[in-house]
Amino acid sequence: MTYEIRDNFIDTSNFQLLSKHILSPLMPWFFQHETTRYAGDEPFFSHIFYQDMKPVSKLYDQAIYSILKNLNAGLVYNVRGNLYYNNEKKNKSARHIDVEYQGVIGKTSILYINTNNGGTKLYPKGEKSVFINSVANRLVTFDSNIEHEAVWQTDTKTRIVINFNYILETQKSFSIR
Repeated sequence: MTYEIRDNFIDTSNFQLLSKHILSPLMPWFFQHETTRYAGDEPFFSHIFYQDMKPVSKLYDQAIYSILKNLNAGLVYNVRGNLYYNNEKKNKSARHIDVEYQGVIGKTSILYINTNNGGTKLYPKGEKSVFINSVANRLVTFDSNIEHEAVWQTDTKTRIVINFNYILETQKSFSIR
């Protein structure tokens, strides 16, 4: 599988509840100096839900745990919300992969929280690049070794996604480096 798109990934009432929390002015977002580590690209805001093999956000139990179960995630590396603000330019992050697993190809899933003209550009090896539009409640899943870029929006104030990096339940008998 190169990538898979699942629209209306979460049932409507639960997605509305998740969106309400994520889009709330009380949601804690933290400034990051660059989108891709050591790349010097555009700044953004993030909220860490899960890191270092444990939940670190109060929203984890309310929303993230059930999504991970639905993804059949066995070993979770991290889950992070990303908020990109509109600076009136169609910026993009550096081309990157989120995490490297020792000898195993994991999964990266991106859940789009709001609809806008930004998205994610995938660069599958040996294939033509593909742009995934940012559509609310759309989930794109791809192998963790596929390079990708975050593409900023110009038609809304913010572009918000939740990024999941994990190993499938059937693959979890190895170590992460």
